Amino acid sequence: MNMKTLSLLFFLSSACFLNAGEFSSDFKNTHDRVWLGEEYWANPMEDWAIENGRAVCLRGGTNRNVHLLTYGLSEKGKAFSASVRLGILKDSPKTGSAGFSIGIMDEETRDPRASLLYGKGL
Repeated sequence: MNMKTLSLLFFLSSACFLNAGEFSSDFKNTHDRVWLGEEYWANPMEDWAIENGRAVCLRGGTNRNVHLLTYGLSEKGKAFSASVRLGILKDSPKTGSAGFSIGIMDEETRDPRASLLYGKGL
């Protein structure tokens, strides 16, 4: 998938029902910074920031993504839901795309850390 997310902001208010839990991102009371937080793995890290209470992708290009580290799908066939609110920043190109990658796994190592960089989804 082409992730031309130049200045595409990801207001990650994702309600994910994973591992019988619920998660919702809330950056409203977070000061502006480059690091999204310990719950996230951003690729590439330096291209993501929190600005004005939102997670923002600062540069365009392929494979700009954010992984939620604290939850994962564990049981095959079990239902889950995920959502995200998106927007485009002022003064940015009005092009871009967004989506979800599900079932990411690095087939060579099966290491969850490698999957964040090299994994392929379903």
